[in-house]
Amino acid sequence: MVNVTAFGLSDVGRVREDNEDTIVVDGDHGFYLVADGMGGHLGGKTASLLAANTVHNLTKEMMLQGRLDAEAGQVRSQGALAFAVAQAVREASGAVYHMAQRHLHLRRMGTTLTCVCIENDYAVVAHVGDSRCYVWRDQTLSQLTSDHSYVNEQIQAGLLARDDARVHQYRNIITRSVGIEPNILVDVHGVDLEPGDCLVLCSDGLSNMVDDAMISDVLVSENNPEEVCEQLLEMALRLGGTDNVSVICIMTDR
Repeated sequence: MVNVTAFGLSDVGRVREDNEDTIVVDGDHGFYLVADGMGGHLGGKTASLLAANTVHNLTKEMMLQGRLDAEAGQVRSQGALAFAVAQAVREASGAVYHMAQRHLHLRRMGTTLTCVCIENDYAVVAHVGDSRCYVWRDQTLSQLTSDHSYVNEQIQAGLLARDDARVHQYRNIITRSVGIEPNILVDVHGVDLEPGDCLVLCSDGLSNMVDDAMISDVLVSENNPEEVCEQLLEMALRLGGTDNVSVICIMTDR
């Protein structure tokens, strides 16, 4: 079984007055999350925090039950784990939506959400919005998630070049988020973890500032999650820090 170490950082950036991102780094339960809220001064942070807490609490209960089942000789399937994590995200969307309906000043609040849940050397990645999860393996960086955003849809349709998307006027428009509707579609991916793997979760405050090549350069030179996070955050701030910046680095031992 691989051993996992992780670290996370979140910063308000150099332009915004409030940090509407929420991160969770819970190594005891193998759970990691980045959520980037939207909806104004109160709505954004309320949405990201409520969604993060809901998913975290539900998956924590699930992981504890999985350990009890394993001790009793019952091993949860990878499919069951993926379904449970996705269901937790759907319940979080309902929680955010219903809170917004009860409070006029929170109407239309929502959040991106990307989380990783690790059990038995297997990682489930659940994803809504444009916060990302990258996989670093064999000196190669791959984006595991696909942004639910206007510009990414234009790229996929062949209507926009990837380089142009980074400076497009509509690059911050997302097409799917937690809380805008009570029921949402959750993208789920599975990764069999290997020694030397690294998962990087981040909000668009990082990915809009720091490109894949720069992330790769850091991962080539560093094998400590804290150092990776600190360097990536410093890069995003140095290049403008126009949004809140959040990053989590999860590494397996070599």
